[in-house]
Amino acid sequence: MQNGWRVAAAGLLAALLLGGCARQQQQQEQALIAAIKDGQTQAVRQLLDAGVDSNAQRPGGAAPLHYAAQAGQTAIVELLLARGAAREARFGDGVTPLWMAVEQDRLEVVRLLLARGADANVRDSQHRTPLHIAAGQGSLALVELLLAHQAAVSAANAQGETPLHFAAYHGFAPVVRRLLAAGADAQAKTDQGKTPRDLAAELQHAEVVALFGRR
Repeated sequence: MQNGWRVAAAGLLAALLLGGCARQQQQQEQALIAAIKDGQTQAVRQLLDAGVDSNAQRPGGAAPLHYAAQAGQTAIVELLLARGAAREARFGDGVTPLWMAVEQDRLEVVRLLLARGADANVRDSQHRTPLHIAAGQGSLALVELLLAHQAAVSAANAQGETPLHFAAYHGFAPVVRRLLAAGADAQAKTDQGKTPRDLAAELQHAEVVALFGRR
């Protein structure tokens, strides 16, 4: 698959730079996305130098930075940001490049985006934050990083669920411990009246239940 992207990107890049592309704009965007997915930083640079828009949206609304963040291409993310890519670009359910990186557990991309000012508390259409996703995946490293960038520890989604609910539901004891230490509200209730401890107890996550003690 990777070789296929490389061949496609090289062909489209050559056609673009020779000035002989049919449907030029579409070909430009296809070449850029192919190069991003394949991790071809130099090809991405050449395409941007040739005038391809760093914020060009594909059908559905995804921008080049979304693809780079999802693929974990840190060098390309840095290049796109330097060329004016919008760090808070949204598509689909309102997800940003930071969201994509968190979902795919791309720690270094998340670190870079946060360092460049990406909003750690951005919400999707269900009012979930990146911390909800990191907690629900059990990624302690991402949880630590987001908290270090002022992620709201007790932010509630549309169902009243906090990151602590997500971590407790899945039985991720290290994440539950860290969220509690950061001041997460152990008494927060979902729309159905469930606390994080309630969810852990229902699913028989004994280690997580013990962390709540008498809270």
